[in-house]
Amino acid sequence: MASSLKPTTPRLLLSHNFPPSRLAPCRTASINRRQLIADTAAAIALPPLLGVTTTTLSPLPAKADEVSLSEWERVFLPIDPGVVLLDIAFVPDDPSHGFLLGTRQTILETKDGGSTWAPRSIASAEEEDFNYRFNSISFKGKEGWIIGKPAILLHTSDLW
Repeated sequence: MASSLKPTTPRLLLSHNFPPSRLAPCRTASINRRQLIADTAAAIALPPLLGVTTTTLSPLPAKADEVSLSEWERVFLPIDPGVVLLDIAFVPDDPSHGFLLGTRQTILETKDGGSTWAPRSIASAEEEDFNYRFNSISFKGKEGWIIGKPAILLHTSDLW
């Protein structure tokens, strides 16, 4: 007695409203970033849900000539937990002098190459009733530029 098996879609996937195209094999060479992330997450999450075990998802060992991420050191910053950091730049004429920007008008300054950071403020940005998000900082010599949102452009030539 032969039984016919029909492919079924697990209920869990349907509850997340994945479009059918996400479940079908990729037929094109180009894929956008969002789809790649979603497909990768689904591929990692799906085997355990279906009772499948695999060793192919385990990370590959690092090669001896590759730099290990353990060489990175965490630097603790004097910021609120809700602040999102957005940009960092160092003054070209003084590579130990740098600035770190973020949301909630966050500006941090270092004068020791990033070992320690101190909060700074810009009076002209605090005079208004906005809470600026400083997006980007750049330097040309000792001249500095910051752009933010809501739309603001800040300029300095004395770097505090």
